Amino acid sequence: MGGLQKKKYERGSVTNYITRNKARKKLRLSLPDFRRLCILKGIYPHEPKHKKKVNKGSTAPRTFYLIKDIRFLLHEPIVGKFRDYKVFVRKLKKAYGKTEWSAVERLRENKPTYKLDHIIKERYPSFIDALRDIDDALCMCFLFSTFARTGKCHVQTIQLCRRLTVEWMNYVVAARALRKVFISIKGIYYQAEVMGQLITWLVPYQFSHDHPTDVDYRVMATFTELYTTLLGFINFRLYHSLNLLYPPKLDSKAECELKEENEEDYALNSECYLEKLSALSASLARMVSSAEEEEAQLDQFPVEGEDMEKLEAREREQKEQEAQKKLFDGLKFFLNREVPRESLAFVIRCFGGEVSWDKSVCIGSTYEVTEETITHHIVDRPNASTQYINRYYIQPQWVYDCINAKIVLPVEDYFLGVTLPPHLSPFVEEKEGDYMPPEKVKIMALQRGEKPAQEQEDEEEEDEDEDEEEEEDDNDDEEEDEEEDEEESEEKNLKKMEKQRSQGKSLQVKVTPGKMKVENPERLEQEEKAEEKRLAIMMMKKKEKYLYDKIMFGKKRKIREANKLTAKRKAHDDAEKANKKKTRKVPVPYSCAHRPSQLHPKPTANDSHQTHGQTCTAKVDVMFMKTHKTASSTFLNILFRFGEKHRLKFAFPDSRNDFFYPSLFERSQVKDYRSGMCFNIMCNHMRFNAPEVAKLLPMDTSYITILRDPAELFESSFHYFGRLVPFTWRIPGDDKLTEFLRDPLYYFDPEGFNSFYLKNLLFFDFGQDNTLELDDARVEEGIKSITDRFQLVMLVEYFEESLILLKDALCWEMDDLLFFKLNARKGSTVSKLTPELRARALEWNAIDWKLYQHFNQTFWKKVDAYGKRRMAQEVAELRRRNAEMASICIEGGHAVEPGSIQETAMQPWQPIGEKSIMGYNLKKNVDKAHQKLCRKMLMPELQYLTELGVNLWITKLWGHVRDIINWNIFLRSDRGNIDVKVAETLAPRRWRTDPDDDGTGCGRRCGRVALSGDVARGVRNDVLQIDESCPEC
Repeated sequence: MGGLQKKKYERGSVTNYITRNKARKKLRLSLPDFRRLCILKGIYPHEPKHKKKVNKGSTAPRTFYLIKDIRFLLHEPIVGKFRDYKVFVRKLKKAYGKTEWSAVERLRENKPTYKLDHIIKERYPSFIDALRDIDDALCMCFLFSTFARTGKCHVQTIQLCRRLTVEWMNYVVAARALRKVFISIKGIYYQAEVMGQLITWLVPYQFSHDHPTDVDYRVMATFTELYTTLLGFINFRLYHSLNLLYPPKLDSKAECELKEENEEDYALNSECYLEKLSALSASLARMVSSAEEEEAQLDQFPVEGEDMEKLEAREREQKEQEAQKKLFDGLKFFLNREVPRESLAFVIRCFGGEVSWDKSVCIGSTYEVTEETITHHIVDRPNASTQYINRYYIQPQWVYDCINAKIVLPVEDYFLGVTLPPHLSPFVEEKEGDYMPPEKVKIMALQRGEKPAQEQEDEEEEDEDEDEEEEEDDNDDEEEDEEEDEEESEEKNLKKMEKQRSQGKSLQVKVTPGKMKVENPERLEQEEKAEEKRLAIMMMKKKEKYLYDKIMFGKKRKIREANKLTAKRKAHDDAEKANKKKTRKVPVPYSCAHRPSQLHPKPTANDSHQTHGQTCTAKVDVMFMKTHKTASSTFLNILFRFGEKHRLKFAFPDSRNDFFYPSLFERSQVKDYRSGMCFNIMCNHMRFNAPEVAKLLPMDTSYITILRDPAELFESSFHYFGRLVPFTWRIPGDDKLTEFLRDPLYYFDPEGFNSFYLKNLLFFDFGQDNTLELDDARVEEGIKSITDRFQLVMLVEYFEESLILLKDALCWEMDDLLFFKLNARKGSTVSKLTPELRARALEWNAIDWKLYQHFNQTFWKKVDAYGKRRMAQEVAELRRRNAEMASICIEGGHAVEPGSIQETAMQPWQPIGEKSIMGYNLKKNVDKAHQKLCRKMLMPELQYLTELGVNLWITKLWGHVRDIINWNIFLRSDRGNIDVKVAETLAPRRWRTDPDDDGTGCGRRCGRVALSGDVARGVRNDVLQIDESCPEC
């Protein structure tokens, strides 16, 4: 058979590719040098269509290049430079090894170098081609310019990148070419228009870099080497297009202004000029002065194939761009220390604004903060310490949003401390049918010159909405009634007709005039078009129908997604509105200027039921110093309801129900506190600290507190807090209170944990030292300071009289004072103090007794001034109204024990090892008018705080700990025995007798009750037994 035999893998596509190893050997380069050369020349691997055939039947992973690309690289002059550099390194190592230092110096002086100019010209034949490919170059150079001077890359590369990026930013400022800015997590995106090309780049934030170990910085450095050369060429060309000197120099006038006296002593004198350029606050020098430049207005002619409408649209777009370039003309900005200086200075200067900063921040500031012509002061803090009245204090986002909106936005949404609107991306352009955020709609309305819809006023319009809802409900009820009446009349007519027909009578025939149906031409036209479209779809071919269905499916999916986002946003807005309505915050969140508009009648001095001609405005700024065990929880409920009624702003504690008692009060303990915030009401437990409290409340705030007879208070405190005071654990006997009062100094430990609960607790609550001696001068000073600070000191023993004095002092209404006694103890748990024990309790709490006597006298002086007869009438009226509310709200009309409370939401907080605090059951058939008020009046303190928006996670955590302690008390009682009252609280739900059990003790004779066998062995059982042999059981 004639002819040559065809060899496999020597024809076809195999001959077009070459493996990387073969290419490297062909060029006689190492792998790093080969990779570097490919990056510089723009040669990339190619994936063959038939990889197995090109790989000669092998399935081994290999990288392939086009053989024509490798032949192209054979003629590259840099290849020879790479080889020369390898020889240079080899000779240098040899000279170092022989310590021939003269040879080392000679070699260093003759180090082979190369330039990439010819590669740039080769890869980018025209300047526009280079501009189109500059995005990646800018991103890489800005990234390298932020690197720290570590060993990851050469210092010269970092300095070169910094110089080139500063030159680029100065060009964009001079040309006013910036168009869009977007702040993202990665960094700040910028987009500029240069010679008709949109160029987008990313600038990372000025944070310290944590260099990742999986990044090959040699590859990045090779790209940077190419990009710095490219950017240098572009900067040179762009500067000359604007008649600017290159390398850039500051204008002589600007340079004189930036000249500093201590410039000679500047630490980085070599970089001083570059830093002046990077300040971006001064103009650049020109090759020809601006006065000599000719500004000829070019004539506008339509492009070939372009009609006049497109020409007008293009002219309109150019005018908008020119207006955008002058967005900040005439505005002067001052940047605070904490804001990103370089970014803000760059964008403000790009749009014609003037900008400066504090001299200590950076070189190049042009005016001081005291400059009177400053229009905007940019601050990124909740509040500015010093403010000037002739400027706006705004957050940095305002600048970026104005640039993207292409208009100067209202500053109200960007004031200090205000929650900022969403920062919308300018790179997203919504098409027809896409979801559009409400904020974008608002900006578009402002761009058109329209006023966006005003937000509803929190007070008035909510009431209007409620009224409208009520009216709608009434209308609906009326319509339903009318429809029911019509149906009933029709049924009656039908029954009448059937009855006549059954009797054989002829029915009356009525003739009613017909009504002519009016045709709607627009609707008819729409119907015709819809029918034509339906028929056209029916006549489509199968392939066309399939394509049409796919197009419609895509459109419907887009509409569904838009509707889904719209519904999601509506649900979010509704939730925010409901939450806002629920919390009912003050409309001005950082001001206490809000006051109720209603005027209340003020009675005369003698009779509260006489003329009502004189009026006064209720005082709403109240500081209630909540003392322990003084019916303060009852008064707190009154304050909560008053604050909700008038939509006042409460200063609540953060994460618990007190201000971190027993530590002295500090402003930082207030929930969501920010500097400069002001509140209307402060009323939770605290250890009083007058200077800190005064900084949160208006000057005319009314300070109120309440006191109790110290002997009764000591008994209540000992019962409630006794288990929390460790030194009481070693007091023997069942009657620990009596035992303690026999010799208090023996048991009391002033430094002991929670010891303040059991000595002069009132004096301690007011921020004073409760361990002072009675004759100490600081006691009198403390009482005097309390007298000067508090306008009204109420007494528990005369609670109704105290409320009437409060009503008169604050100009409140009688309805504001209605109350039920909250947090009260069972009568069986209250220890009746004998005269001897009472005297000892008063002696032990001598400072509290002196404080109580002092304010008892001032209290009755106020009652005398108010009028005793008038006081008696008012108290009687208050008691009558309270009794009326009790009959409306409370099941049974009285408080019940904890085990009888039906709703968990009505369970009051209980002390450790006890269930002695009583509560209420809400009536089930309360009328609608009183239902909300009744629930509020009966609600315990913790539940009310939660409803007002306080997160009590620490208090709830302590509640779980308390339950564990209670169970441990139950299990670890003495030899399986436990006190009857504790047993009733913690374990038993039923009692049983067990004659076979050998447990000892009985419930009433010895105060003990024996546990059943299962409980004694550690098995949880809710059964206790009673000794039947005991006659008392």
